Amino acid sequence: MWLTTSHNAPTLADARPHDALHSPTSDCHSHCIMFLIRNGGACDRYGTKINLYRDVRTIFNELREIGISLAAASRTEDPDASRELLGVLNIDGEFAYKEIFPSRKFTHFENLKRTSGVDYNDMLFFDDEFRNIRDISTIGVTCIHVNDDIGLDFATLKRGLQEFNRTT
Repeated sequence: MWLTTSHNAPTLADARPHDALHSPTSDCHSHCIMFLIRNGGACDRYGTKINLYRDVRTIFNELREIGISLAAASRTEDPDASRELLGVLNIDGEFAYKEIFPSRKFTHFENLKRTSGVDYNDMLFFDDEFRNIRDISTIGVTCIHVNDDIGLDFATLKRGLQEFNRTT
């Protein structure tokens, strides 16, 4: 395991499921229809298979091992499809907290703070949308942009943990 608790670590890590954790882009708006395929995966409405990015499962395991809780926050227009996709990808149980509904990103984080008891300055947020990064960083959350072609990988996680340590 390459992660250790020797550095200051966040109490809660949050990732926007769409684009940060899986490909292709599947924002699950009301027009998005998901369907299961035989091998336990999912396809979008165009038949393109949706996969987790390569490092995601290992990252989840390592964060859990060092005691960092995970949250998912999404402004999707189709929360049911988004939740179903988390289940199909077999990552639904990874998240201690889920804020998956159409709303302002601030509302998601207000709810996360209230339900988790974690202060904003103890949260690390990964997202592929600069507007979310800009908005949420104003409340004290360490925010890291995720390249939506790569998703959450070890390099992005390392950058996030370094930035968290720099700001706390």
